[in-house]
Amino acid sequence: MKTYSLLVICVIVICVSFLPSENMVPLSITTDIELGDVFEHDTLTPSITITNTSRKTVTCIGAEEKCHLGCYGPLDQVPFRLPPGESVKLRLQYKTPMFATLQKRGISTNEFHDVMKLFFDAAHQSEVQLQFHGRVIARPHSETPDPLSD
Repeated sequence: MKTYSLLVICVIVICVSFLPSENMVPLSITTDIELGDVFEHDTLTPSITITNTSRKTVTCIGAEEKCHLGCYGPLDQVPFRLPPGESVKLRLQYKTPMFATLQKRGISTNEFHDVMKLFFDAAHQSEVQLQFHGRVIARPHSETPDPLSD
């Protein structure tokens, strides 16, 4: 009887250890988006990978679209559903800031940091912040369009 009781306890402990945690973060997302050296007022299209690591389907119910230092938003359709264990590549759009915008915001360097939010229906991860950062550099004179030319 002792052996049987010990076996039952061991089985319960092993089974409980495989149950999902109440505080489990259901998504694996690349949140740090290093854009590097960029020309001012360029439009970039970085992508991030979102993986559903939970056992339930998760829905991305929204994505922030706004202008702060630069302007940003999703290029791909939101909302979207992500089944358990699957991944999706989400394309984003980021219009880089202008030097004048950085100065107006009191930023004395050419470095920028912007935050874009994604919203999910996941219990322990309803909001994810994506961090865009990089450095604005001057466009070479030969690449600057002449506003007087047609």
